[in-house]
Amino acid sequence: MNPTPSLVWPNDASSIRLLVRLRWIAVASQLVVVGSVRFFLDPRLPIVPMLGVIGVVALSNVAVTLFEARSPSPHRWFGAISVLDVALLTALLALSGGASNPFSVLYTVHVVLAAMLAGPLLTIAIAALSVAGFGLLFFVNVPLPPQLGGHMNCAGAFSVHLQGMWLAFAATAITSAFFVTRLSTTLRRVRDEHHRTVRLLGLATLAAGAAHEIGNPLGTIKIAASEMQSAIKDGASTDELLPDCQLVLSEVDRAQQAIRCLALGAGELMGEAPTSITLEDIVNLLQKQFAKSAARIQVTCDDPQLSVRWPTHAVLQAVNQVLRNAVQASPVQGIVTCHIRREQGKVQFEIHDSGAGIPVEIQDRLGEPFFTTREVGQGMGLGLFIARSLVQHLGGALHIESKPGTGTRVAMHLPLRAPA
Repeated sequence: MNPTPSLVWPNDASSIRLLVRLRWIAVASQLVVVGSVRFFLDPRLPIVPMLGVIGVVALSNVAVTLFEARSPSPHRWFGAISVLDVALLTALLALSGGASNPFSVLYTVHVVLAAMLAGPLLTIAIAALSVAGFGLLFFVNVPLPPQLGGHMNCAGAFSVHLQGMWLAFAATAITSAFFVTRLSTTLRRVRDEHHRTVRLLGLATLAAGAAHEIGNPLGTIKIAASEMQSAIKDGASTDELLPDCQLVLSEVDRAQQAIRCLALGAGELMGEAPTSITLEDIVNLLQKQFAKSAARIQVTCDDPQLSVRWPTHAVLQAVNQVLRNAVQASPVQGIVTCHIRREQGKVQFEIHDSGAGIPVEIQDRLGEPFFTTREVGQGMGLGLFIARSLVQHLGGALHIESKPGTGTRVAMHLPLRAPA
């Protein structure tokens, strides 16, 4: 069932961040153009009002950067920003020659951006506003000085040429909006289908592993129960039945642990909504989780007051899985370090163990579900698989480096704001 169409397509936060970067580039370009005109061509343009319009773009960009992270629906900013940009471009062109200004072609950029990053209805709205804004420039404008082509503002052949340009732009905007929207919609659908296919393949793998991991304890329980039944018929004492009872309980615990791991691998935490939290809070939660191993796990942070927007339990679960693997790979008195830092617009968790490292021949299989180097019953081989799945779902990446004899380094990179 298709969702009810709305003015704004459900974009993710990355679309807003891309738009913000493009707007900063536009601000810099506009300042260069206005400065060049002011100092090298003609000083009589209304420079101060034009700088005021550019200032509005810069201030709105700052506002979006500050408040978008706190918004539960950051994609809703896209429609407001797009409408504002068309209005500001119209104002800037009106102050510098109106329809005769060659930069009127920039209306097309806003139409194409809306078609790529938003939905059909918003694209139609931006295209209509752009055509209307271009048309308004014929009636509301500050003529250019003669040195900049002001003589071409007169009524006559050039005016007819400008009107033809306006009609050509209207046709181009409508055509671009139609075809680019269709293309971007198709790409979104293919991307979503790919994600669903990958997800189903992952679930199929987990289901196959479940049959094995839970089947073994159930088989042991069945044997123990049969032996207990025979022993009871033979009049065995309570003390004689106790080992079988303990075995049953142990195998039940093993089966429950397998179910918990499979639930996490299937994405139980992936529906958690992102919330704002500081890295200091993350450090405190990790230290609380590993309170019994505090002497072996050292968690440090460069910027504890840095605020991030993550699904907290999912992130903690991913880090938890890697730390547990590091502790189990290290000797009894070995130290595991977890250093948290901000790096290139992301947060990096760098985890080092003090183990013997991982043989080169099996490093390519690290992170595969149910692949483990431990003895039977000591692990399911889902730790790194769960951690990698959670990190990738949050828009991050997990990298593993290991050299035999020097331990293993795991680097988890997470965006400052996880997708909603």
